[in-house]
Amino acid sequence: MAEPYVPELFVGRAEPMKDILDWAHEDNPAQRVLSVVGPPGVGKSYLLHGVRDSLQTFGQLVFWINLSRDEMIRGREHPDVVTDAGLRQWLKDAIKKSHDRCDRVRPYDSTISPEAALFTLATDLCERCDLNPILIVDGFEEIDQQRRDWLEESVLAQFIGRSCTRIIIGRRDEFSLNSPALRWTEGKLTLTVMNDLDSDLQVKTRLENWRKRPRHTQTTDYYPSADLIENFRARYPVLHYSWNHPGINTFLLERIVPRHQSGQDLYLTADDLHLCVTEVTSVNATPLSLPQMERLIALVLKLDERWDSVDLMDGLQIVIEDDDLAELFRRGIVYNLEGTALYRVAEGIREVVTAWQELPNIPTVTQEG
Repeated sequence: MAEPYVPELFVGRAEPMKDILDWAHEDNPAQRVLSVVGPPGVGKSYLLHGVRDSLQTFGQLVFWINLSRDEMIRGREHPDVVTDAGLRQWLKDAIKKSHDRCDRVRPYDSTISPEAALFTLATDLCERCDLNPILIVDGFEEIDQQRRDWLEESVLAQFIGRSCTRIIIGRRDEFSLNSPALRWTEGKLTLTVMNDLDSDLQVKTRLENWRKRPRHTQTTDYYPSADLIENFRARYPVLHYSWNHPGINTFLLERIVPRHQSGQDLYLTADDLHLCVTEVTSVNATPLSLPQMERLIALVLKLDERWDSVDLMDGLQIVIEDDDLAELFRRGIVYNLEGTALYRVAEGIREVVTAWQELPNIPTVTQEG
């Protein structure tokens, strides 16, 4: 469900943006690692791009790592740091960028290990240049656990080893940081679905900038008309769903726009919702297995919105350690409500699964107004 970043399409999120920027500008924050945690498709990547743009506007030295396995999303200008060659290229670029800001940064030395080069860079920025660099890492769940462990120790822990540095990580799994050097100084910001104002703005902005969008799930010459843009969410209701999840909104718009513009009455089908659920729950284009999808559907239809391990056993006759459920946790589809013994399916996903399961059993929905 990820897509290349288009600045014109980033809207809303004023509160989490302010929280992150306030943290970035603190003199001595209690936590120097900030994890932006949220379920798939909720807008973490767009928020992190927006944060990067804002920080750079303020003159902050910002380094960027995108771990996406899709080069189009990562950006061809950004090397793949999980390879030795990619990490070395990233270091060369980072050192050059730093040297442009402070000529006391020592040049890249290809004879030393990347870990040593990164620690040297952080040392120079803190002790020789009095800069406070921030490293932003996106797509943390895109690489496997072995590579994440390597990244944490060989890259992130080396960078955070100096007192002036900070790291922002976008990730799904609430418990995915293993490095003690990162965990002991980690704070969390949980990103949820959009409020109504931001939801309206996101949909409206997408429709008004239709030709700029990077995502094309259907090839079409149809473009949104003014009447389609006006009050879209109210005119095109989806049973149970509130048009509040950025990734799901984007997916559904790709289906609805061409059908509306071509005069079709049926603007959304159960198959559309099934494909939407499949895509939003996929990782690296790998969908949930059939048992995992069935487990997700059962959680949505048979349990309350919030449930605990007793409810799980009573309702589904499974334990919290169930293998299929574990994969839902790993992908951020199901998560624990922090500080409680309660769990839930991520907002937006839960509602679309419900709509998908109920749509075949209700009368055909036609356009309004």
